Amino acid sequence: MSTTEQTQQVIPTGTWNADTVHSRVAFEVPYAVATFTGEVPKFEATLEDGKLTGVAQISSIQVKEEGLEGHLLSPEFFDAERHPEVTFTSREIRRTGDRCA
Repeated sequence: MSTTEQTQQVIPTGTWNADTVHSRVAFEVPYAVATFTGEVPKFEATLEDGKLTGVAQISSIQVKEEGLEGHLLSPEFFDAERHPEVTFTSREIRRTGDRCA
């Protein structure tokens, strides 16, 4: 007779602040035959009792496509002048090995 042991890896409790040097807020947008990627390097984030919340300064957005940053900051997309920050809150955090997703 065999027994299958299941272990649940727990997200750390307490309050943790993001290490902004080794962490990042990034995005991917599929478009036609390619995927645009970028990041917002100026941000703050906190993991508190399993819930991730944060704010990113949208004016710091960086993308590889030359000229796209200005378009993303325009009213057609993020409208950075009227909405300088993007906030985020996790709905779920899953831990796989040493990584959380």
